[in-house]
Amino acid sequence: MRMECTSLEVKNDDNNKMNDIWKLDLNTYQWTHIKPRDGNAELPLERSGHQCDIYCNYMVLFGGIWEITKELNDFLLYDIK
Repeated sequence: MRMECTSLEVKNDDNNKMNDIWKLDLNTYQWTHIKPRDGNAELPLERSGHQCDIYCNYMVLFGGIWEITKELNDFLLYDIK
């Protein structure tokens, strides 16, 4: 199964960009907050306008906008298995 999200903008009620990751169970439609296995792991910068895709057991995240004048050019790979 291939899942894709493009130009996802995630903001809270105060319109702030977020940097957290959530998983949707398609059988129960329940959301689960995904936290790094290593509690000291560095989280990515909050962003909007990025591209992401699922490849094998990985979520691939590229770029986006951190602030109005700060475009990101980073490539992040998350093991979601």
